[in-house]
Amino acid sequence: MNSIEMKTKAQLLEQIKDLQAQVDELTNYRKEHKEMEKIWDVLLNISKAVMKTKSISKLIIEIHKEVGKLMYAKNFYVCLVHDIDKNLFTFPYYKDVNEEDVEDPDEVMEITRGLTYHVMQTKELLLVNKKEIEKIGVVGTLPESWLGAPLITETGEILGVIAVQNYEKEEYTEKDAMVMSIIAGNIAGALKYKKAQTALQQSEAKFKDITFSIGEWIWEVDQKGRYTYCSDKVD
Repeated sequence: MNSIEMKTKAQLLEQIKDLQAQVDELTNYRKEHKEMEKIWDVLLNISKAVMKTKSISKLIIEIHKEVGKLMYAKNFYVCLVHDIDKNLFTFPYYKDVNEEDVEDPDEVMEITRGLTYHVMQTKELLLVNKKEIEKIGVVGTLPESWLGAPLITETGEILGVIAVQNYEKEEYTEKDAMVMSIIAGNIAGALKYKKAQTALQQSEAKFKDITFSIGEWIWEVDQKGRYTYCSDKVD
């Protein structure tokens, strides 16, 4: 083989390497693009559920299903603040392969340690492996991997924590953490809206009780003079 043939062969091999690198880059791009589409679909489904679902319990069930499409979520729970000053919390939704770790949804618990408490105190996303978990402390079975996000309102009020954990391997990534943070924002918004809605309904009910008990005709009009409320009882 002469020098010209050797040079041509070397150039051909180099071109093949370049082509393979381009194919690999395109493959990775398509893979990442598909992953982003999947994440977008899940976030869109959760946003729709927030708008359509009337109860928080049903909303959390839907969110659990969606989270499971993106990451390992057999062990998934939501912890809500009952009284932050007294460290009192509830677990309205708790799914776990270790049944002894599942909390009673109706029980108000005092928590002063562990991963959930840590997130409540720091108000920051937490992604940790087994060694890091041991440093913080854990309540219940020690997982290999844990990911939790605070449920925080726009005003900075902490409403609770959403978390997933894996007992078998170090599972979660920074991308999972990003997704969980966005989902937590959706839940916090829904909780704030439901809380305001409940307060308004209670206020309206109390107002109607008062108008009925005093036995007077009471009405309410808007800025255009249209009646928005009129009591039933008229003497």
